[in-house]
Amino acid sequence: MRILLPALLGLTTLVLFHSPVRAGVTSCAGNGISRTIVLDPSRVTAVAGRESSLGLRDREVVLTFDDGPVPGSTETILDTLKENCLKATFFSVGKMARAHSAIARRIVREGHTLGHHTHDHERLTAYSSAEAEHYVEDGIAMVEKAAYGNASREVRVPFFRYPYLARNGRTDSVLRQHGLIRIGANIDSLDWKRVEPERIVDRVMGILEKQGRGIILMHDIHRRTANALPLLIDRLREGGYRIVHLKPGPAIGEPDSREQLVADLAPPKPARSAALQEPKRPVVAASGASPKNGRGKIRLTPELREGFIILAGTEIDIGTVEEIEKHARLTASAEKPASVNARGVAPSIRKWALREQLAGL
Repeated sequence: MRILLPALLGLTTLVLFHSPVRAGVTSCAGNGISRTIVLDPSRVTAVAGRESSLGLRDREVVLTFDDGPVPGSTETILDTLKENCLKATFFSVGKMARAHSAIARRIVREGHTLGHHTHDHERLTAYSSAEAEHYVEDGIAMVEKAAYGNASREVRVPFFRYPYLARNGRTDSVLRQHGLIRIGANIDSLDWKRVEPERIVDRVMGILEKQGRGIILMHDIHRRTANALPLLIDRLREGGYRIVHLKPGPAIGEPDSREQLVADLAPPKPARSAALQEPKRPVVAASGASPKNGRGKIRLTPELREGFIILAGTEIDIGTVEEIEKHARLTASAEKPASVNARGVAPSIRKWALREQLAGL
């Protein structure tokens, strides 16, 4: 099965819960995601919330919703997320996506990540490898058809969550063979229980106090979850938590309406490069780098108020073309892994994106 991933690295406007929103960007009263984490399936096979490969910092959370979409509750959840400029990851059951394709398309259109949750919520551990593979592939095909109009088994988002979180070595092997990243959760809301929305929020916040960070598991098929979400967002904000968005990459796919593919660092096209460099804007200082194992980390500077790239825990701040290319070469020369190409530029940062808003800095 071939995997199609998004062309950009999922850069988003860097808007903290209490940070002002830049002119030209829809105001959300200071809310929004803090950053985007891009998971590369060639480097990461599974995350559950606290792994270093995921790269969550203290008091950072990821919102995830399983089992939908359904009319009513999923739409209310999408409305709430939109009002707060938040992005989430939805793990859709194939049959549900097929039955409610308009909602599946809306999830994608509004910038959320649409992952996979089998054909009909099957407990895969109860089946043979061949049967499990069938249910995984059928679910993917249904979601692809519903959300993108493509009935093939090609995967735009290689994120998968097991129904009931039930897995074993046999099912994990199926996922690996298909290049899927297993997304677990360390904060289970238990919103499938018939409890009041406040109880759901109390449980999530209680676990967060102990865990400190993680992936929150909820279900968009429940009205009580839709009612709990605004309360949860308020409690997260009050507690100083920040919401992070997960996306796959790096590769080719569909950019966000506010994102623009700018250049390929191996090498950039002359016309594009010249356009980017006139005038040169030192958006960030390339200080604070600490190359290690072929990967480096650059601290975000105060001047940069827009998005940056997270590659499975590695931060690369957007700067001028020269800064990014220089950093790529320094990082590659520190310890040259097999994945570095002949030009000395690591493939993981060959493709990068620059927000159009950077032109105004």
